[in-house]
Amino acid sequence: ILDVGTGNGTWLLEMAAEFPDAQLTGIDLVHQAPTSVLPPNCTFKVMDALHGLRFPDASLDYIHHRYVCSVPADRWGAYLADCARVLRPGGWIEVMESD
Repeated sequence: ILDVGTGNGTWLLEMAAEFPDAQLTGIDLVHQAPTSVLPPNCTFKVMDALHGLRFPDASLDYIHHRYVCSVPADRWGAYLADCARVLRPGGWIEVMESD
């Protein structure tokens, strides 16, 4: 499970508790996530998703991306193609924006 724009990691930590057998990674432009008391199935990385997702092809089952307003309109095609590259067959991407 990949959480793009993880921020302080709240969503990722909740998912780690709900799915203890899953491996979860949160990425963001800056490190804001907690550095202590992390579940063993959680990692956080500083990464700009718009400069390429640094994950192997077909290595993820699920990508969660919120605050999509941060993706410029002219970058959507390349970004979604990169998401498709790292998703396993049958994988999902959830893209959401809050009001």
